[in-house]
Amino acid sequence: MPRNLLLAAALVFAASPVLAADVTAQRLQSPAAEPQNWLMVHRDYDNSRHSPLKEINRDTVKKLELKFMFSMGGRSTGGTLRGKEESTPLVDDGFMYVTDAWSRVMKFDVRSGTAAVPLWRFDPKIARSRTTRGLAMYGNRIFLSTYDARLIALDRNSGEVAWEIQAAAPMDPKTGTPSKTQAF
Repeated sequence: MPRNLLLAAALVFAASPVLAADVTAQRLQSPAAEPQNWLMVHRDYDNSRHSPLKEINRDTVKKLELKFMFSMGGRSTGGTLRGKEESTPLVDDGFMYVTDAWSRVMKFDVRSGTAAVPLWRFDPKIARSRTTRGLAMYGNRIFLSTYDARLIALDRNSGEVAWEIQAAAPMDPKTGTPSKTQAF
C-alpha cells in the first residue's frame, strides 16, 4: 500500500505545472547565467539581441526544423490592415509569453521542445491597435503597455490582472496636448 501511495503522489507531482522562478534584478543583469531563458526584449541590457547558445552554428543551421507553431491571428485596426507582430517572445524556464498586434498576451508551455501548449490568454479589449513591441517581466508579473495608454500587470501563473493604471499624460484643457505641468 505505501508503494502505491508513493507512486500516486509522484504522478500528481509530475502532472502539476512547474512554476518559473520570479524574475529578479539579478537575473535580468546576468543573462549569461541562464542562456536558455530570454527574460527581456533584447535579451540583456546591452541589447545584444542574440542567443549565446552554441548548438546552432554554420554547420548545424541547415538542420533546423519547425517544432511547433501557433496562429496568433487576425487583422488589426478593425479588420482592414494586417497587424505588425513586432514583439519579442519572452521565455522563462520553459514558459513562453507572447503578445499579438491587439496586445493580447498568451502563455505557452514549451518545455517539451515539440509543442506549444496554451496555458492562458489575456485580452485587454482595446478599441484599436496595430503594433505592440512586447512585454516585460519582473517578480511574478508580466507587464503590458497597451495602445490606449494602459499599463497592465498580469500574474504570470494565472494570467489574471494584478493591477491596471491609466498611463497617459494628463491633457492640457487649453491646447489638447499632454500637459507638462500636471503630475501623473
